[in-house]
Amino acid sequence: MKPKYEWFHGAGGWIEDQELENGNYQRECHECKEAFHGHKGRSMCKTCAYALLEKRIERLKDVRAELRLKRDHLQNAENIIVMYQELHEAIRELTGSDECTCSGCIVACLF
Repeated sequence: MKPKYEWFHGAGGWIEDQELENGNYQRECHECKEAFHGHKGRSMCKTCAYALLEKRIERLKDVRAELRLKRDHLQNAENIIVMYQELHEAIRELTGSDECTCSGCIVACLF
């Protein structure tokens, strides 16, 4: 799209707004305080808006990695519980008792 006005060429300008009814306003970015041109409803220049978007994307990637780690820990905990259940079953079979004979067993109360 060829710019209607030359001043839309600035780094923070929203050139795509120039064809909109309210798209030819000079605004001040609330992040960097630089002037930019775009829709009258915009509060951030394109440079700052894209930088903020990149930060949010990186944060989402971090959160996703944290959730994967927590999921893995949960799966490991579930595997440990299954191992304890199997251990208790083996002890019950060996002793012929329905009660846990492990003194101080951390999961004895679960069975």
